Amino acid sequence: MVALVKTLVCPHCQTQVPQSASVCTGCGADIVRGLTRRGRSLVGLACVGLAILIAVVALRAFEIARGGPPLPSPKAQDGLFVVAAIIVLLVVPYVIGSRAARLLWRSRIRFVRNYQHR
Repeated sequence: MVALVKTLVCPHCQTQVPQSASVCTGCGADIVRGLTRRGRSLVGLACVGLAILIAVVALRAFEIARGGPPLPSPKAQDGLFVVAAIIVLLVVPYVIGSRAARLLWRSRIRFVRNYQHR
């Protein structure tokens, strides 16, 4: 019985390459799995936008339920907490989103040719 090996076809040279390979055997193109760095950044930024939207809606709902401001006015000694909250609201969703993008789109395969100018 013959074992079937899944193969990929290089879009640059049309060579069949085993799916487990990291380089095309025909033209030497790198086989890259997952989203590009830009794609992961866009997913991370979308998660930041979603986190900000959720925070605004939650604060507004809390304000409506209480009948007044959701949070007391910050005092000078609360400055560190305000800065930390802003950082958490921006950094944590970005990191979670970019890591999730890496996991969710890891099966995406691209062939990248690196040209060396001499």
